[in-house]
Amino acid sequence: MSDVLHLIGSCTPSHMLGQLALLTRNGDRIASIGASPDVRMELQVQTISKPFGPVLLVSPKLRKLSKVTSLIHVWSAELAGVGGEVARDIDCPLIVSLDLLPAGRKLTKLLGRVDRCGGLITVTSKADRARLLASGADESLIRVLPPAAKALDQPEQLRNETRSRLGIPEDMLVMVAPDSLDRGAGQKITIWAYALLRQVLPELRLILPGAGPEKPRARFFATTAGYGKEVLLTGTEFSRAELLAAADVAVFFHQTPRGSICLAQAMAAGKAIAATALPGLIEYAPHGQASLVSPPGSPRGAGGVMLKLLSEPELMSKLGQTAAQIAEKLFNPELIRSRLDQLYSVARNPEPSPA
Repeated sequence: MSDVLHLIGSCTPSHMLGQLALLTRNGDRIASIGASPDVRMELQVQTISKPFGPVLLVSPKLRKLSKVTSLIHVWSAELAGVGGEVARDIDCPLIVSLDLLPAGRKLTKLLGRVDRCGGLITVTSKADRARLLASGADESLIRVLPPAAKALDQPEQLRNETRSRLGIPEDMLVMVAPDSLDRGAGQKITIWAYALLRQVLPELRLILPGAGPEKPRARFFATTAGYGKEVLLTGTEFSRAELLAAADVAVFFHQTPRGSICLAQAMAAGKAIAATALPGLIEYAPHGQASLVSPPGSPRGAGGVMLKLLSEPELMSKLGQTAAQIAEKLFNPELIRSRLDQLYSVARNPEPSPA
């Protein structure tokens, strides 16, 4: 049995759960602190009541799990406190994997917790590592673990089935913004650009999945723009894989730096990428190779790159093929799992501090 204990909770984003599903090995133990997240993948999860006091004293179930644990791996920043407490109590390292970076005092507190446990923080790109170092993080704490992503299974069948459920004809162009509906993800810019595009491409639909905090604002903006019925806010009814299969282009018009997991999934699905020119995006999807990019905050720029992609099928196909090739090289789950095992080894056997 593995001696790694993975901690998740209702705060763990669905795409991080997807990473966990791709990277865990047989025998890994997974515990949900408090309410379990909406797990729609094959994960065996033990639910543990949220503690109100010293965690191992008030949670016999977690205490039992920790007896055979040599490393705690936490999959959201919000659980780093519980993970750090367990790690200190049983004298083992802590690893915290992040996609969206915290800021301000939350980041300072997170860095302190990991440092006290002799652990590591993993981020999904070199750009995110640079941001943390610029915030004063110790470089020995921060490691890059690229996202794991794999090609879609039976993509044509999945495309047809998903479009049928959505009521979208096969010959209609579809763009999807697969990232979470959170502040900074660029939903307003995306809808604005879509409204501009609809003037020249009447047979076009936009899909915004997820149930994040910005969903009501996205719905309001789509309605006031006159396209409330054509911008499909699908909530959690469809998986990200299903919506990527149904789409022709994946868009990431982020207004602030974000993680790379959803981008990796779109690239592995062979989708051409339209994005803003932010470091974390162009690091993996270079402009003119796997993506076309526009300046942040420019609806006209975003509409322009989408129009070029959607009106030039050969270019869209070429960028999508390159994206899939990059994904196979960089995001292969076996490769990322091997890199994660190396990080576990580093965390368990840290280099001694210089005298």
